[in-house]
Amino acid sequence: MSDDADDPQAAWRRGHECRAAAVSAPYGPLALTGTYRLADYPVGRIPAVAGRWRTTDGGVALTAVAEDGLRLDGEPFTGDAVPAADEAPAARSRLSAGEVRIVVIRREGDWAVRVFDPASQARRAFTGVVATPVRPRFRAAGALQAVHRGPERPGGERRRTGPRTRPRR
Repeated sequence: MSDDADDPQAAWRRGHECRAAAVSAPYGPLALTGTYRLADYPVGRIPAVAGRWRTTDGGVALTAVAEDGLRLDGEPFTGDAVPAADEAPAARSRLSAGEVRIVVIRREGDWAVRVFDPASQARRAFTGVVATPVRPRFRAAGALQAVHRGPERPGGERRRTGPRTRPRR
């Protein structure tokens, strides 16, 4: 038996502490200060982000001057770049301005940048994740069973072949 099965209170406490740490991490969800769709800024100046941004056929183009204070891969950046969409967590974003991380994303065909600031108001105001304590009477035994995924569809999507999640009509 695992320690968690023997002591549900301790397991809950560890899980709660991990959740609070993840939420309040320097580049976690509370550090997100904005998501800016480039289509909403045709001139290329995003209020919270230095540089001039625009979409191109190849993705996103960024132009910066020394006064913008941008860094690319940890080095001061001036000139032009075409950064790809970030796949890594915000803490490892290639673009930064001081402690602020700038993450290039693509969602539903639109290019955008997300700004993560470890000094954000939300992080400073965070006092913890509100949660109710463990109540043993609500404890239920269960088992995790993986869902078999079926063959791929055109475009790389996979079709679910496990149990239906919605009732049939």
